[in-house]
This record gives sequence, structure tokens and C-alpha cells, in this order.
Amino acid sequence: MDQLTDNIANAAQTLQEIIQTARHRHDESCQGMASAAQVEALRLMQHKAWVEAQGYITWPPGVGRKLVTLWHKLIRRALAWYINPIVRQQNEFNLAAFQATQTLSDELLELRQRYWQERAAQMARIDALAAQLDALQHQLEKDDR
Repeated sequence: MDQLTDNIANAAQTLQEIIQTARHRHDESCQGMASAAQVEALRLMQHKAWVEAQGYITWPPGVGRKLVTLWHKLIRRALAWYINPIVRQQNEFNLAAFQATQTLSDELLELRQRYWQERAAQMARIDALAAQLDALQHQLEKDDR
């Protein structure tokens, strides 16, 4: 009977160590909330998703530079028929990629919330089992006396 009591005591101590380790690793900031880095990355992705085909070209000082700028504007307008469909396709892809990333981020958040809910339920079960183990240990100690 003495060895059984020792085994139960060792099991109770091991269980308490496991509970303490699990609670120590528990990160309260990750419980079902998007991280700041995740929110910032999505915001930046949304901001950068749109590409402009025609940026504004300013007129620099000096006649030579103005002639070069005029040449750039003429070339850009001449190639607009070629560039604009490519830019439109790129913008459509960027929007689709952003929406897919947003969907995956939402699903990750949902999975994270479910994980923490399940973890809390498991911790409650572990606490209940630890309480039962303590009660059994006290009962055995009481019976040994």
C-alpha cells in the first residue's frame, strides 16, 4: 500500500508540473486576436494592391530636360494601348491575391480562437482530474492511517 501511495504522489507531482509548464507557455496575447504584424501586413498589401499605369510627370527646369520630359509623355501616350491592359490585369490579380490573403487570415483567426477555446476546456479537465487525484491521494493517506 505504501508503494501505491508513493506512485500516486509521484503522478500528482508530475501532473502538477505538466499543468504549470502548460500554463507558463500559454500566451495570453494570441488568444483569438490577429497579431499587430498580421494586421499591418494586410493593410500594407491592400495599400499596395493598386498600380497606376500613368504616373504624373512633372516639368523640370531647363529646356533640355523639358524636351526629354515631352518625349517621355509622347512615348507613354503612344504605348498606352499596350500598357493599360497589362496594368488592368495586374490590378485584378493584386485584388484577387489580397482577397485570398484576407480570407486565409480570417480562417487563421477562427482556427486560433477554436484552439484557445479547446485549450481552455482541456485545462479545465486537467484541473478537475488533478482535484480528483488529490482527493484520492488524501483518501489513501487517510486509509493508511
